[in-house]
Amino acid sequence: MSKRITDFILRDVSNKNESKKAAVATRLCCLIMLLYTCLFMGISFVGGSTSGGIIVAAMAIGYIFSMSTTYGKDTRLANVTFNIVTIIGIIASVIWYGWNSGIQHFLFVLVVYNILFVRMSMVLQIVSTIGVCAVRFILYFYCRYNSPIFILNENMVVSIQVISTMLVFMALMTSGIIYAIENQETEVKLIRYNKELEKIASTDPLTQLWNRYRLLQFVENYLKTYKDGICSVCLCDIDFFKKVNDTYGHEAGDRVLQEVGKVFMSEMVKQGAVARWGGEEFLIFFTDRNGDDAYTKLESIRSKIKKIVVPFDSKEIKITMTFGLVEYDYTIDLDKNIKVADDRLYKGKQNGRDQIVY
Repeated sequence: MSKRITDFILRDVSNKNESKKAAVATRLCCLIMLLYTCLFMGISFVGGSTSGGIIVAAMAIGYIFSMSTTYGKDTRLANVTFNIVTIIGIIASVIWYGWNSGIQHFLFVLVVYNILFVRMSMVLQIVSTIGVCAVRFILYFYCRYNSPIFILNENMVVSIQVISTMLVFMALMTSGIIYAIENQETEVKLIRYNKELEKIASTDPLTQLWNRYRLLQFVENYLKTYKDGICSVCLCDIDFFKKVNDTYGHEAGDRVLQEVGKVFMSEMVKQGAVARWGGEEFLIFFTDRNGDDAYTKLESIRSKIKKIVVPFDSKEIKITMTFGLVEYDYTIDLDKNIKVADDRLYKGKQNGRDQIVY
């Protein structure tokens, strides 16, 4: 039963261009006002004010209509109805029962409701707020110089004041919670979206490794943070990769790159960072590893890559890589360190490939 009620209140609007948040807020505010009018009606009838009870009953009918319209295609009718019923009902009730009825406090709820959930310009929000404030002032001064049609006894005043205060705070709290939840959900979605964009901007789509731009950011941040930290740079590429593309096609070449990327991902965890530098070339940046330690790690990587067999069209493609390694020299900049690693890579190519030159 409770699930059905919850689903009924939280049901999405039929028009996808309408705000579910505004519809739910309207429904909850209508339910709170219905609860208030029912209690007020009961107190009125018990206290002998049958005519006043009819006024409150008319308000209840208005709120039921307002709530029902939130399930249609245009929630603006619900917003307008809620405003009209609330203002007219408050004016009539205050004139009938006087300032002690406490119903005028729901004007604060109306202000919050209009600002948070009704689609209108900033100018209209200001005008509507001033209008609601003006209604409250007019009612206040009216009550100072005019007696109510029906005089509430002390017990009725206490009961109505307690009920109105509790339900006003409930309505304000409900509106605030709905608005806060919506904002938090939007913020979470925005953070997730920004992370996805950041990943797209910094990741090579084929190998899922970092791209050149992201790795350079990482290296620059590392060198600024650890100005004399031990680190090493390696430039490496796949041997005879052009031959793979020419013989088997670019699809086979892509598979080779993906398999190499998987090895780098598994082997470089907490070792530093690696990026696809361009084509079949990769740049590895080792943090907290001198040249000898980096060489040992590269030997493990080279060995695992050599064991890769890529099946393609009933054939098997084997892979080897050549590596040029340099322990980072702080007397020269990053580009020159990469140039040293590139020269050593070229030397390895000239001397037979499938090796590490350090």
